[in-house]
Amino acid sequence: MNRLSKIFTAFSLVIMTVGFMAFHPVTQERTDVCISFKNDTGSSVTLHDGSGTIPMSGGTTKKLCKPEGTKIYFADRGRKGELILEFDDSLDGKKVDLSDYQ
Repeated sequence: MNRLSKIFTAFSLVIMTVGFMAFHPVTQERTDVCISFKNDTGSSVTLHDGSGTIPMSGGTTKKLCKPEGTKIYFADRGRKGELILEFDDSLDGKKVDLSDYQ
């Protein structure tokens, strides 16, 4: 292989690598905050996470894993009602008693 062919091959590899990185950027893995919600209110309640409802019968516990900043509300006829809390890193792995928010 002559010198010009080696230079061309090396240049082509650099261009392909840069092109690959431009179309396949390295993304940072998203980590969710996980919180356990315990319905200790004595009655059925429904939560709302901004995109849908989460029914909870009395005495049940549900673990929700959501991106930081997600807000959880009590649901009022399928719509967002009173704000319960906002997911943040300090709450990761914690248990929340819903009776503390009613």
